[in-house]
Amino acid sequence: MEIKLRAKSSDGQTTYEVRFVRESGRLSVFCSCPAGEFGKYCKHKHSFLSGESVLLTDTSDADSVSTIQEWVRESRYSPLLAAVNLAESEAKKAQSRVQDLKRKLERAMAEGI
Repeated sequence: MEIKLRAKSSDGQTTYEVRFVRESGRLSVFCSCPAGEFGKYCKHKHSFLSGESVLLTDTSDADSVSTIQEWVRESRYSPLLAAVNLAESEAKKAQSRVQDLKRKLERAMAEGI
């Protein structure tokens, strides 16, 4: 079985096709965006796999996102998605800490320590 969704690009002008193919209990995901064309991770695949519909160009496809969520629950994607989300959250926190420390270092260099 196959589901095709149209996803908005970050520029708001371009749309990409994201295909979900369920065959023999396996779920494959493909996207026509530049990263997806090379089989890479992209936000379009991740968004729909995570159950988000914000990137849909046609909101009437929301039911298809629900079907994809059922497929995800029956697959081994859930722990991988959770791990990516956790790592991204940790990376954001680390980046914020780096910025705070750089500001402290800037003040120290300007004022002397």
